Amino acid sequence: MFVKQILERNPELVQAAFELHTKGRLLPDSYIIDVDAFCANAARRNLKQYMM
Repeated sequence: MFVKQILERNPELVQAAFELHTKGRLLPDSYIIDVDAFCANAARRNLKQYMM
């Protein structure tokens, strides 16, 4: 769906996911999240984490 965008914006994430999948360390139906990018985007928008 967003393959072209993710390949342009974060090829390292795609490479890491490919390697994990190839080694059998990534379970089916898993989500891959770039936590560094996620936190940077939140900080840029002045969002805080709320742990429950």
